Amino acid sequence: MHITVQKPSKKGDTKECKFVANDAMTVEQLKDLIAVEFKVPPNSQALKFANPKWKEGDSKGDKVVRLNKLLETVGELKAKGLSPSVPLELKNLGMQVPYRWFFLTEYFGPMPIMAYLSTRPELVYGKGAADAPLPLVTSLAVYAFILHFVKRELETLFVHKFSKPSVPVFNIVRNSAYYWGFAAAVAYFVCHPQATPVSENLGLIALGGMAVMELGNLAVHLWFSMQRKADKDAARPVPAGSLFFVSCPNYFFEIAAWCFFSVMVNNHPASWAFTLVGGGQMALWAMDRHKAYIKQEKKEGGPPVARRRSALVPFLW
Repeated sequence: MHITVQKPSKKGDTKECKFVANDAMTVEQLKDLIAVEFKVPPNSQALKFANPKWKEGDSKGDKVVRLNKLLETVGELKAKGLSPSVPLELKNLGMQVPYRWFFLTEYFGPMPIMAYLSTRPELVYGKGAADAPLPLVTSLAVYAFILHFVKRELETLFVHKFSKPSVPVFNIVRNSAYYWGFAAAVAYFVCHPQATPVSENLGLIALGGMAVMELGNLAVHLWFSMQRKADKDAARPVPAGSLFFVSCPNYFFEIAAWCFFSVMVNNHPASWAFTLVGGGQMALWAMDRHKAYIKQEKKEGGPPVARRRSALVPFLW
């Protein structure tokens, strides 16, 4: 069959090209052909049906195709429901960066920032600031902060499997500004010579709580990793078992870990701000994932596992 691909331009005109495809052709192979004709690298291509209400066998268009998901994953074109009568629209996403490098970069910055400010440099805190040693609890908080991001880096390298190959380069600037900026704010106040630490007993309790939450988060990530064969594999069953007391326990453990950290640094507003901003975003992701699990359960006819639990917080939300 022939597949028509259209690429609208800012000038209002549209470039169109037809490609010969068989049922065994994959999305990746089609993108390679498009790259030659339209000069758009495969990782920078976003494809969708030109008619958003079309679905094969449904001429009235009552069932809307979810365009932003249909052609993102690999697989044979036949399984995507393509038809010669319905063109695909091509969008150039611009310069991309591999997902793994994206996470490695944003997680790297907080470590040297915290390590540097923990020395209480004269350039930042003034002359003689480095003469006063860090209190024990503050030192533990510094190590906990750095080890959290070491864990994230190692997970990015050896645990996570990414269903998408790349992300727009702007995202790495935006996310790095978030992580690096908050790291600087948190580190500045936590390591400040005039900062008041919590008691050692409370600090140790908070450190223990954070460590347990980090291990829980790692356990969930390992479970997810085992469900995928390799990068670009988008398959993921609805999770079940005691580890999944909510639909997204990895976010629950992440937020809880930073709550414990905030207690360890004497509830400083900078730390709680970082926790709340990140937690708010994870709450939105958790609800989207929860709804997706429920939809997947209904589609597959499986037991109502996700429907019987909350998205992020047990019994509440």
